[in-house]
Amino acid sequence: MFDKSEPVLDWLKRQRRTNEVQLGLMAHRFDLDGAMASGQVELAWRTREVILIAGIELHLRMCGLDPSFGTEHATRAQVMLRLLGTLDQSLADQAWGLLVRVMPLDRAGLERELDEIDSFLTHRLSVRSAQSRGEAVRVWADGVKLLRDVGRSLGLAGTDRWYLRSSSGLENQLTWYDEAIDFASQQS
Repeated sequence: MFDKSEPVLDWLKRQRRTNEVQLGLMAHRFDLDGAMASGQVELAWRTREVILIAGIELHLRMCGLDPSFGTEHATRAQVMLRLLGTLDQSLADQAWGLLVRVMPLDRAGLERELDEIDSFLTHRLSVRSAQSRGEAVRVWADGVKLLRDVGRSLGLAGTDRWYLRSSSGLENQLTWYDEAIDFASQQS
């Protein structure tokens, strides 16, 4: 939620980056499900790593940290693990252990590994969006809605239907937020 003691611009920047990470995590949940459904185990294995690092970043942001990193995935992982270690070295050690595991050769083993990542993010780091694809959509949509609401209260944003022309007849449809929440509810 918006903390009135924090400067608005700082909050907006932090919340925007948090939403970008949430969007990435949501997209990777879809990638992971698609990779598993199509038997692309290597893609699923790589995607689990990206989800883990995104989840760690979200946890760090919930703890009030604003991690900076380069564009390379390896650099991002290194920064996230180092910062996690400053908060709780045992969590960083556990995350490192999950990152360096060898990919299982069978589907059941891969599914167990994916469950471990989800459990670590959900139970150890309290990252709600790691629970499921539907929850990832819901958390992202809630974050964007909050940003829009704050922006609107500051006079920086229009209505939820700003992108719909009133002459198109589409203004009576569900808002983007309602559509995202409806989708998330169906996926849960």
